[in-house]
Amino acid sequence: YEQLLSLYDSNNSYDQILALKSKVTDSKILSLFDRYLLAAPEIDKEGGNYNEFLEVTLSVEGKGIDIYYTLDGSVPTDSDEKYEDPIHIDEQGKTTLTAISIDKNGKYSEPVSAEYNVELDAPDMPSVSPDGGTYHEQKSVHVTVPSGTTVYYTWDGSTPTSNSSVYRGVLDIPEGNNVLSLVAIDDNGLSSEVLKCNYIYYPTSTTDSDTQDGADSDAK
Repeated sequence: YEQLLSLYDSNNSYDQILALKSKVTDSKILSLFDRYLLAAPEIDKEGGNYNEFLEVTLSVEGKGIDIYYTLDGSVPTDSDEKYEDPIHIDEQGKTTLTAISIDKNGKYSEPVSAEYNVELDAPDMPSVSPDGGTYHEQKSVHVTVPSGTTVYYTWDGSTPTSNSSVYRGVLDIPEGNNVLSLVAIDDNGLSSEVLKCNYIYYPTSTTDSDTQDGADSDAK
């Protein structure tokens, strides 16, 4: 093993050193590889399932050593992204971070990987008061906006989007038979379930009231 490692090292054949190490289980023999391979980078966040976007930090012991990484699971080389700032995992689904250390002489470490599965929770649905009804006098609707979201609404029963009207205060119920639809959208663009409420508002006119009063007087 010592002769092979020395030969591979003199030829800068680090792939062969890594391949040789993968076949070794004896701890004493494994210690021989420490002279020929760099320390692998350390990843500060373990792989796993997360319900938020991540910021991942890489580090390595030793001076004059750079770290390169990929986010597609492939083994990086010095042609890939060089690590300088924390890595942001800001997409839903699976991301496989793989990193490797490389020194100025071209010596490199074993690759290390962590797989992150990010599935964000959708925001809560907004709530309203009152939540529907029939009215003959002007009534306003108060909306409770979930934290960290913007609420959008329509009055025609259609599903609101981020292009719809933004809720900024109490809503006056328009005249007629209307369906108020509301959705909460957070900073990540995730939408809540749509809340739909039916409001019927037909105001009692002054003319109708006077006519009714006159009819009552005639009857008397």
